[in-house]
Amino acid sequence: MNLFHLKPLVLVALLTLTTQAQADPVRVDNGDQPAHGTRVVNLEALWTLGGEDSDLFFGVINRVLIDAQENIYLLDGQLAEVQVISPEGEHLRTLGREGDGPGEFRNPNEMAFLPDGTLGILQGMPGKVIRLDREDGTPASSWSLSDAETGGFFEMQGLRVGGGSVIVAGSHQILDQEAGIVHRDNFLAYVDPETGLLGREVARRKIDFDLTHLVIDENNLVGGPEGRYGVLPDGRTVVFLPRNGYEANIYSPDGTLELVFTRKFESWQRDAYAAGIWERILRNIEQTQVPGSEIAWEDTEADVQQLHISADGHIWVQNARGRWDPPAGVFTTFDVFDGQGVFTEEVQFVCDGNPRQDMIFLSDRDLVFKVGGFWDAALSRFGGAAESEDEEAQPVTVTCYRIKG
Repeated sequence: MNLFHLKPLVLVALLTLTTQAQADPVRVDNGDQPAHGTRVVNLEALWTLGGEDSDLFFGVINRVLIDAQENIYLLDGQLAEVQVISPEGEHLRTLGREGDGPGEFRNPNEMAFLPDGTLGILQGMPGKVIRLDREDGTPASSWSLSDAETGGFFEMQGLRVGGGSVIVAGSHQILDQEAGIVHRDNFLAYVDPETGLLGREVARRKIDFDLTHLVIDENNLVGGPEGRYGVLPDGRTVVFLPRNGYEANIYSPDGTLELVFTRKFESWQRDAYAAGIWERILRNIEQTQVPGSEIAWEDTEADVQQLHISADGHIWVQNARGRWDPPAGVFTTFDVFDGQGVFTEEVQFVCDGNPRQDMIFLSDRDLVFKVGGFWDAALSRFGGAAESEDEEAQPVTVTCYRIKG
């Protein structure tokens, strides 16, 4: 979950979901056990940056990429910059900065290597992709992801690239003053990599916000597929549509629904600590944006917490139980599916750290990255840090691990 996807308009009345579904897709219903069992992966720490004894300071790291030379790109959503680190942990350069000029951005929430070789930084509002040269940060022309003809305003939440395709997640909002309704369309759509123009949609989620009865509803903040999609190397799109239900659609590049796959899974009931995180987030929004509004949050975590598409076309899914309640001695677990939706294995990652405070990011190499203190740093932007279960808040660190064996 990306906390920087939470935006001011959090009012709710009606929710519908539409997609470009086609007839007779292949369906694969997996059980709760993988075909090839569980694999335990031990992680060996190579280096750590950030923290009290480091010259490099991080705000909130919410995206990690690695290029062909194994240089690491760390997107700092709070400081609005990208730190580039060598495979040995040496700081190479800083790309971008906060602002509104060429090559500058505010509150970035995603980044990706674009088909033309530039680094694309996604700014939420106003929605656009800022394109930078990876070597020196020289700005290329930005992609404006708005549409002046339709009115309203656009907000962007996701940016994914695969097989030459670029797909963004965003929302388009229009106010009907007479009816007292805000119409919001959340969408996944292709972007033309030559022009940066929005193209064919993959999925759409419609929400009507009733201004006469404001409800701050968690499900409408992060309940849609905006943070649960990816692009396979062949250009097909994987989208986990329902918040709970553990069901994914795979669309061909022409928009045809080819495959639906599921995994038998019992949604994870939040404990007091996990529930407290969302209570603090939502109460802060209520107090600072729409005082006196009704608040509604879920009893369960979303079944899918994080999605990673590997270079070999496998779909790595961090489910809620693996994120919040992993087995003893395990940092987190991922369910691995092949490109045909078959649940092939469960991978358990073993390393030091606190699974409830730290965030893990996978890569297309044998490297894994852990952002220490992620939740305290992220939640500090929503009215204070997390109540850290007998631990004091720590500075944000980034640790690079190599997979042993």
